Amino acid sequence: MALKPIPKAILIFGCVGAIVYGAHYYINNFAPAHQEAVVPQKNILPSGSSSVNPTVITPPVASAIPRASAIIPKSSTLGVAREIRLATIPWNATMGLMNANGGVSTQAGSLMSHTGINLVISRQDDYGQMQKDLVSFAQSYKSGDKNSKEGVQFVVIMGNGAPNFLAGLNSQLERLGSDYTAEIIAGIGYSRGEDKCMGTLDMVSNGKVDPEKLKGSLIAEVKLDGDQDLCLSLAADNNIPVNVDESVFDPHAMNFLSTSTFVDAGQKYIAGYCESRKVMIDGKLTGDTKKVCVNGVATWTPGDEDVVRNRGGLVTLASTLDYYWQMPSTIIGIKKWNTENRPTVEAMLTAIYAGGEAVQESDQALNMAAGVSALVYKEKDAQYWASNYKGTVLSGVKIGGSFANGLADGMFLFGLTEGSNNLMQQIYEARGEVAKALYPDLLPSYPAASTVINTSFVKAIANKSTVTSAPVVPAFTPSSESKEVVADRPWGISFQTGKSSFTPDALVVLNQLLATTQMAGGLKIEVHGHTDSKGKAALNMKLSEQRALEVKKWLMQQAPAHYPDNRISVVAHGDTQPLDTNDTEAGRAKNRRVEIKLIR
Repeated sequence: MALKPIPKAILIFGCVGAIVYGAHYYINNFAPAHQEAVVPQKNILPSGSSSVNPTVITPPVASAIPRASAIIPKSSTLGVAREIRLATIPWNATMGLMNANGGVSTQAGSLMSHTGINLVISRQDDYGQMQKDLVSFAQSYKSGDKNSKEGVQFVVIMGNGAPNFLAGLNSQLERLGSDYTAEIIAGIGYSRGEDKCMGTLDMVSNGKVDPEKLKGSLIAEVKLDGDQDLCLSLAADNNIPVNVDESVFDPHAMNFLSTSTFVDAGQKYIAGYCESRKVMIDGKLTGDTKKVCVNGVATWTPGDEDVVRNRGGLVTLASTLDYYWQMPSTIIGIKKWNTENRPTVEAMLTAIYAGGEAVQESDQALNMAAGVSALVYKEKDAQYWASNYKGTVLSGVKIGGSFANGLADGMFLFGLTEGSNNLMQQIYEARGEVAKALYPDLLPSYPAASTVINTSFVKAIANKSTVTSAPVVPAFTPSSESKEVVADRPWGISFQTGKSSFTPDALVVLNQLLATTQMAGGLKIEVHGHTDSKGKAALNMKLSEQRALEVKKWLMQQAPAHYPDNRISVVAHGDTQPLDTNDTEAGRAKNRRVEIKLIR
């Protein structure tokens, strides 16, 4: 996601007539076509396509809301219209926000205008500047300026980068008091394919990511960025070590080259960038020096488009279409302001979620939102942003793909729907621990999830609303003979000797597996059971099946909505596929295992 190192009072539907009235009012009063802007048609691709011919962008009028979970409150509910400022990275996962607002500032008749809010949306590529703007607003607000024009009240970032973002931000805000620190209040969309970890063609063999070819790779990325995070997930799920020390090269690990932007990451590959590094094996320098060249990229659309058009030779190893829940579009604001302006926050989120529902159901609503995106981002036009929201295929590589959340989707993210758990917490803690382990100097610690994830706003909206739809979740079909294996690794899940019951030590590993497979929500799961050779072969086959079934059962019990029965299949191998000799206890211990395959 572009420069994202490291991210909606209301009234209850009284009757069906209220829904019809709300939709009718929206159609007849929404008039964003009055807003026109001349913006430079400057391509953000760095490949010589940055023309500056101005073009007029006029968002088309939105269509009806096919379904809305809550009536948007009239402005009289909240009093005099007030200005709220929100800064966002340029990201298609904000389409619900764009639809709701109708323009850079709230347009008359828009969903947001009914809330009594004048929301001003700005593009901000620099997370550091986002942090400064939030601090500036908090300082002004604490000084007594309740209608401060300083900074911004909200930012939209990528959720799996939140531990790093909030660690740096809250260390500054804590000086104003703990009630002035920042918090996550909502998830309004997801990346669904546009963010990816790419590698050379030989890294995929026979429909499977080849772990051996991931070793010795050099991936250009933005350090602690969400796209690098996809490469880290891919490595972990294939049991491949990673080396983040950029002064050395480890031929047995995935290596990284940090760049300033996701665009520059792609350019390193396009230019055939190489450098000399000292060789390190098993944590020790060998004394050799090796010339290594970029053969992978962690990027997002249009960085992937640029790579495909200008050099090619890369395929998608893993993307947010696979790691389905890993990259939520996340709103962050200041606790003190949020608490003292709760009706306003709830109304804003309600409008955004209604906008997301409209985008899900209507191309006309999507096109309007895409036109607003072009205005806010000052790049391209409505057709461009709408196309990348839906996603396209270029030279066999999937480009783009995002999703706008409705209220049910926002509830699902926070574990507020039946059968789900708090995905936001899972993402935050899992990715925070990875970042802390790999970059202890940059991220020695991060705020506890319980102190920065506030589900109360979405919960309040849900309690006052009639949620008429279910969250959009992946649909799984039975595995066919032809399947792409994204990840394959043994998991150290320990069982009681000769039994299928877990040992107490197994819970830690099972929870790690839960977090991994939940974030990889777009992939099917195969649980492969293995035993050592002790005992009869037929009994070993049965035992391996029972152990694999216990893993499946445990996952389904934790969060049924994430583990429908047809997502998980079980394969029993008994003692037929040993990893090591069965002649020693150490070898037999390696052979008693459960392997997890994640499959497209």
